[in-house]
Amino acid sequence: MRLTEAEMRKMALKARFIRERMNENETGKQRENLKNSRERLALWQKKAAARGSETSFHNRLKMDGLTWEEALRLAGEVETGNEEEKDGEGEWPGELPPYMETVNRMLSGLSVLNPEEWKRESETFWQSHQKSRKDKVPDGNEDMAENSDRDDQDIGREHPSVAAVQAQTGITVLYPLVRTLENQLKKSWGPDEEAFFSEKAVADCSRLLLDAFRKTCSATLTQCFKIFVLRRESMKYLRQMNDTQQIHCLHLFADHLLAGGWKEVFVEFPVLARLLAISAHHWITNMTALAAHYRQNLPQLEKTLNEGQPLGAIQRISGNLGDTHDRGKSVVVLTCESGRQLVYKPRNLLIDSCYTSLLDQLGKRGFPYTLKVPKTVNAGDHGWAQFVKHTSLVSRGEAKAYYQRMGGWLALVYAMGGCDFHDENVIACGAHPVLIDLETVISHGVTIEPQSDQGMQGASVLNLGFLPIWLQESAESWVDRSSLNSSIRESVPVFNGRRELVFDHRQAFLEGFTKAYEFLMKEGSAAICQWAEETVRGKKVPVRFVMRKTWTYAQLQACLASPRCLEDGFLYSAEAERLAAPYLLHSTVAEMTKNWPAFQAECRHLEAGDVPIFGGYADEKGLYDPHDCLVADYFTHTALQRAEQHMKGLNREDLERQTAYIQASLHIRNETTHTAGTAVLRADEKPVKQGGASTDAPDTVHTMAKSNIAAQAVQATPADQADQADQAVFKEASMNICRELRRQMERKKRDSSHSLTYQYNLRNQIIEIAPMRDTLYDGRLGVALLMAACFRATGETEIHTEALKLMNPFCEELKQSLGAVPTDRLPMGTAHGLGGMLLTLVRVGEYLEEPIFFETAERMVRGIPHEAIRKCTTWNWFEGLTGLAHGLLVAAAFLPDGTADELMDNCVERILGAKNQWWDPSTVKKVGQTAAREIPVLRMGMGARSGILQVLIRYNEKRNRPEVEEIIGQGIRAEAALLEELSTKKEAIPLSLCSGIAGMGLMWASLEKCGREEMKHTGRNNMNRIAAILEQYQPLQTDDLCCGNSGVAEWWLTAEGSGKTCRQLLRRRHTHLWNPSLFKGMAGIGYTLLRASEEKSIHSLFF
Repeated sequence: MRLTEAEMRKMALKARFIRERMNENETGKQRENLKNSRERLALWQKKAAARGSETSFHNRLKMDGLTWEEALRLAGEVETGNEEEKDGEGEWPGELPPYMETVNRMLSGLSVLNPEEWKRESETFWQSHQKSRKDKVPDGNEDMAENSDRDDQDIGREHPSVAAVQAQTGITVLYPLVRTLENQLKKSWGPDEEAFFSEKAVADCSRLLLDAFRKTCSATLTQCFKIFVLRRESMKYLRQMNDTQQIHCLHLFADHLLAGGWKEVFVEFPVLARLLAISAHHWITNMTALAAHYRQNLPQLEKTLNEGQPLGAIQRISGNLGDTHDRGKSVVVLTCESGRQLVYKPRNLLIDSCYTSLLDQLGKRGFPYTLKVPKTVNAGDHGWAQFVKHTSLVSRGEAKAYYQRMGGWLALVYAMGGCDFHDENVIACGAHPVLIDLETVISHGVTIEPQSDQGMQGASVLNLGFLPIWLQESAESWVDRSSLNSSIRESVPVFNGRRELVFDHRQAFLEGFTKAYEFLMKEGSAAICQWAEETVRGKKVPVRFVMRKTWTYAQLQACLASPRCLEDGFLYSAEAERLAAPYLLHSTVAEMTKNWPAFQAECRHLEAGDVPIFGGYADEKGLYDPHDCLVADYFTHTALQRAEQHMKGLNREDLERQTAYIQASLHIRNETTHTAGTAVLRADEKPVKQGGASTDAPDTVHTMAKSNIAAQAVQATPADQADQADQAVFKEASMNICRELRRQMERKKRDSSHSLTYQYNLRNQIIEIAPMRDTLYDGRLGVALLMAACFRATGETEIHTEALKLMNPFCEELKQSLGAVPTDRLPMGTAHGLGGMLLTLVRVGEYLEEPIFFETAERMVRGIPHEAIRKCTTWNWFEGLTGLAHGLLVAAAFLPDGTADELMDNCVERILGAKNQWWDPSTVKKVGQTAAREIPVLRMGMGARSGILQVLIRYNEKRNRPEVEEIIGQGIRAEAALLEELSTKKEAIPLSLCSGIAGMGLMWASLEKCGREEMKHTGRNNMNRIAAILEQYQPLQTDDLCCGNSGVAEWWLTAEGSGKTCRQLLRRRHTHLWNPSLFKGMAGIGYTLLRASEEKSIHSLFF
């Protein structure tokens, strides 16, 4: 089974990447009538220019000297012609690329055995692999063997699952390709090298390649299987296959591929064939180098890593211990005949030995903790390290010592400007956390983007990999990859089979960080200067620079492995060009030209199937990939200068700030964005100290510095005379919050280290610590709205100026989008999406009396494509179409007549059409769901059905549509029944606005304000019931608008115009970080207090 010459030429032509298409000599003779050029060019523009900006994309083309017409030509899908054509049209000109011969060699190997014989061999191969996996699991990691690759382990059982058969099919069809290449590997070894590998070690090498092939092929083979079934059966059969039918089809599919189907796959997906061939070539080269390096370095390895004793031949090899870089290279672990395990690293390990000397020097100066790193042997372009085994704690008391040392590590890595110590780079070895990959213990100062809030996050303890940090795995799943709290067992200490997590030992961890930090404040600068002079400076010490988070590359590689990308080299390259945006946005032409080689290197690495890797030398400013200097003066500071500056910059204020980040990070790891807002009945009241709330809660906001005399005056005033006095105090308190926010914003401008705050991911119920964004819920727009309202109440010009400063960057970004609102990257709702942006624009325009904001809102409404509404599948007020409808309802009063009507109608049509998805509280889509936790369903409030009905009621006051009125009628009956059910239960009732009866109450309030006359009575009756329920409960423990007392106060203001519960908002609360959020922090409390004092001029956010 071989490809013909014509087939190979057509495949090679179709598999070309964009950079190859740019070369006229390689483009070859093509037809003039290129297909789909404009559509494909538009796709390239969308990927490379982030928001699809023509200006940015033109700049991208200029970087490679391309005109628009040339880009249009090379974007075209070449018509490859028919078999009969002999003129060479649509074929690769000249000599074929080398990888095509490897593709043919893999196909030829399939004919050695028939399909049944290959099946038997592959089953034997995988059964031995499963046995070897269990044999090789280190002590303390038994559960990892049980929990990983479950589908693979199910292979061979009497009644395997469909997933197991799918895995087995992948092994069966790939094994023949790998077996052919294994024979080629043996030929590349000399007799001396081959003697060092046992039979099992050779098989292990083959498994590494098989695993790489499975990762690349998985999505494509899944699609090919579906097409295979459809050729024989109907679409209905494919969708409704039972397990028996699916397993039968999988066996037939395997037979098909082994009997010649692989050739069809390679012809249809030439990029897949190319990547497999490149992986095979790299694998042979790297395994050959491993054999040679082991033989050459053996004496030194025995002396340094095996106490002078013989190591013997290599018995086993395990890999996949990290990403592949630099032509398929990755870390592997060797088990030698002596039983000793060694870690082979295909990079220079000079920084590891240098860092060992720094630890020795710090120890001599009195560093409070003994920190361990593995022993190493550096051999230039590669090195060897001691294998660090995960071992359990001897006693639970050792956990304290472990976390003190972990705190010491955090302080040291932070002080030296290091990064990237996530779960894969730390091993819990008894009472010692061992850092096993030291290439990022110091890092260069970056120039890819100006110093900003994002840069500040990178310069804090939050971005080092130690502390809990959420990373997005998919649209519905986030994972924690921190070394302190990962699900990977090796990075967490274990006692008696139980993981000892940092949350149970946070005091020890903070103690370790503080002691180490204080020591480094006194001794660190002298130690690092001595270390630099004696060990690093002038020694060409290589260090890694993390250009982007590895997770970013992993997500991109998953996209690149899609069948669509693997069938066309242009589409593969266009997807990879998503990395271009940071080079193009907010950069001058000179900066783009200077840094463009780094982007080109990223693309080259991805096109070779690798994760891009960059670095430099510790005392130089050049940016390197593994082979070339890409940009000679890329960094602002050398890694050594940056480490010295970090160490000199340690001070008491920074210690307090970093400690606050640590405490906040540990707390929010197990918190969700929405809380039920359950309070205590007044009969069960216990005395609460003034301001008495948990200091750990990020959503308990410290309100403001206020006059205690004013607060006491309110408390001393009789209830029936309190309104006027209350209003004066509420206004003053709100203004104090506004002043505090202004001070914080000004402080942030002077020192960006104060810019980080809580950010709330409502979809996935995750709280992060990050810079503020342009959102209403927890970003700059919410703060701007409060300041604009304060200006309306006071007329202070300084507040007016500050509000404009907050709004102008957002408006400018909208203006630069050339009328096309980036709906592909923004939610629709009020919290973080288009609805909240519209609401902010018109309310700020009204409060500041600035028409420009109304004009911007009109441009925004006209720029929202109707297609985006049709594609939206989220409905709630916070994140979904209901929020956009709410924003349009508010904006309509300030826009030319009819501007928002069509969009509003489309939103409502979509909401009504999806009634089954949001109607029943028991089936409502969860606000968020992650792999790490189970999130409660929101049964009521603005986050659930109540919020949707509230907007529909207000909409229908304007549009009077019978079908909407019918849904409203059904809804109020359902809400009334739910309220009745809650009233009769003995359990506590949720009170909050987002998910409690305060939010439900806003629906009843809208019915009273906007419903038909016969419904207004129902609205008022149920509002009275809610008022009676609220009177029975004590104030909530949090004061925010979304889940706390401000939300309850908002209901009282809407329902009765009363400032009830607003006094509760005057108490002072403490959090680790400042929290300016409108819905979860200070701005929301300030806005509620201002509403209580200026109700006629300051509008509700919900009407």
